Amino acid sequence: MNKELAKKIIKQSLQDSLAEIRDSNDLMLKLLEESDWSIVIKSHALIESVVTELLISHTNEEMLRATIKRLPLSDSSIGKLKVAKDLGLMNSSQQIFIRKLSELRNDLVHNIENVSFSFKNFAEALDANQKRAWLKALAWQEENIDESQAITELFESMPKISFWLSINSLVSVIQIDIAEIKGTHKINAEAAAFANDIVNKIV
Repeated sequence: MNKELAKKIIKQSLQDSLAEIRDSNDLMLKLLEESDWSIVIKSHALIESVVTELLISHTNEEMLRATIKRLPLSDSSIGKLKVAKDLGLMNSSQQIFIRKLSELRNDLVHNIENVSFSFKNFAEALDANQKRAWLKALAWQEENIDESQAITELFESMPKISFWLSINSLVSVIQIDIAEIKGTHKINAEAAAFANDIVNKIV
């Protein structure tokens, strides 16, 4: 396979990734107009969707989609996060944040009274240990100290925005990872086809 074809595949993968990031950003922006309860529920669903796509892209087996979709997200034994960890697709900080978000989401959906959930009231009700745990979870961006610090500082004055930024950033990072994986699969497939063509010409 020639370099030009490889470059074309990489460029297309990046373009696809940017398009998906724009779509998810648009969705997240619209969520800011909804209730805090909706932000938690819908953003959690978005994260589960991109984690599912991450696993499917890695396996490169579309036939596994239905099976992977049925897996719970945060179950420590059989969940999507456990599979992602075993495959080395997500780091521990990302998983800690998603598990914390899953805990919050589960608390909200199992009690109808929680539809009035407020990030502000939630943050103010945390004790010192709970607050420390959430700040650590929100600052999952290990390699981006500035972004991580900004998000944790916002937690004090605008917890809703702090959550939103951390979620949106994570979704974007996972979508970029998906694009890289798909691009690698395409390049490998083209390389294999090229090698097979050479062998056929020789024999």
